[in-house]
Amino acid sequence: MSIAEKMRLQPGSFRGVQFLVESESVERGKKHVVHEYPNTDQRFVEELGKLPPTFNLNMIVHGFDAINDRIRLENALEQEGQGLLVHPIYGRLDVSVLTFSVSSNQREI
Repeated sequence: MSIAEKMRLQPGSFRGVQFLVESESVERGKKHVVHEYPNTDQRFVEELGKLPPTFNLNMIVHGFDAINDRIRLENALEQEGQGLLVHPIYGRLDVSVLTFSVSSNQREI
């Protein structure tokens, strides 16, 4: 990815650590309970409201201090409890981190 392409990426942050969002997705839905009855093929689906959204972000940490920023981001992601995510589309959200993975590419800027 070139510098010009990186300049078009939207910024975000988690617990104050800045990053660029390369890609993002959100999963939404509704909670359901399926009631099935013995000796019949009938069922009743009861809606129980909305599921909280689940976000997946591919983030880029870059710049002259990228290694230290990456360590700061990893530490922020490992902290207990909810943290403030500033999302480029959904704005400020208190979120819980379920899982994360880290990779690096030394050939890219």
